Amino acid sequence: KNYYRVDRFIHGALNYTHGDITPNYNDDEEEGDFLIAKEIGMDISKEMFELFQSLENQFVQDIELNSYSMEIDITKTSKINQIEICNYAVVGMSLTTGATTRSTPVLKYLPFFRPEWPRWFFKTGCQGEKRWFLSKFQHLFLPKEEFPNILYFQAIQIGNYIYLPYPFEITTQTGNLIKKKIQEKYKNFHIIPVSCANGYTGYVTTPEEYSLQYYEGGHTLYGKNSAPFLAEIGLLLTSNLFASKQEEFPENFIFKLKAKNYYPEKRDLNLSQRELDTPPTFKKHKKESYWYIRYWDVPLYYLELHKPILILEKSNFCKEEFKSFIDEDSLDLSLHYIKNTRDKTLYEARWYIPTQNEEDFKNHCFRFRILKRYHLNDFFSPSFKME
Repeated sequence: KNYYRVDRFIHGALNYTHGDITPNYNDDEEEGDFLIAKEIGMDISKEMFELFQSLENQFVQDIELNSYSMEIDITKTSKINQIEICNYAVVGMSLTTGATTRSTPVLKYLPFFRPEWPRWFFKTGCQGEKRWFLSKFQHLFLPKEEFPNILYFQAIQIGNYIYLPYPFEITTQTGNLIKKKIQEKYKNFHIIPVSCANGYTGYVTTPEEYSLQYYEGGHTLYGKNSAPFLAEIGLLLTSNLFASKQEEFPENFIFKLKAKNYYPEKRDLNLSQRELDTPPTFKKHKKESYWYIRYWDVPLYYLELHKPILILEKSNFCKEEFKSFIDEDSLDLSLHYIKNTRDKTLYEARWYIPTQNEEDFKNHCFRFRILKRYHLNDFFSPSFKME
């Protein structure tokens, strides 16, 4: 925002072929998981912004845009060209053991459940080496019709890039297989498969990865030929896109979803003022500590999540006027629900501080500012300072 002097911008994020990838970090202590993920994300965003800046002189205003979309009902169209997948979904035994970085205790060591324990016999069917969870009884508990069977696919052209959003979590080698198939015909285009788009239908592994039956192979619902099938779909999408073929969709879409209303109950708004329950308190943790307050405020129904709620203010060297320091665009502020009474709710506001940054704040004063709600004016916590 500061560099380009804009108030707002839109960030479009894509999951590429990431279905078998985990960042190389120490995963032993779960307490640090969020902090590690945050650091990785910030490092990636920094590199991306630097790349974006380096390309400034190459941007153009005139670029070819095109798209093509289609639906496929797997129960009716399970074969394209010579590639056929199962027209029904099956959950594998290895899925129950969890991914390598989040394995299920005990199960990950048991024969038939654990990774690299595929079928040895009777593996010529469309589900190949997959051991069925609960065997043939699976569909008594997981009916075939309750799996996602009608899938939405797209090809999107931006210049000489073709994006292929798939409603699957695609492994790296599956992505390579798709790209290779399409670039045999369209050599001058960059082909970019995109994972987890327009729905979610489990993983897709290559036939070789599938044969090992790790977690990802056990979650490849439609069998061993799923990756080649997606490659054929990608080629069909791309061909139809360049041929400007007319898209064909039903006149309307009908979705039958199980739903429940979890929105907070509406209560009378009788609160005359906000009240501090717990003064600013420091909670020490090994990797990321935080300051917090607890305060009584409007019931949950009146929180209005589309409006800003919380700001952290700072006074330099405890001498200057308090000014906004961190707002809700930061990952360092959070608001937590504690409990309800008849006409008010107890909340906890937190400011997270990575341990290595604590020294940076020792000479300054801070306070929480809870923004105005209905007839209740801004509420300020007592000021606090790092000791």
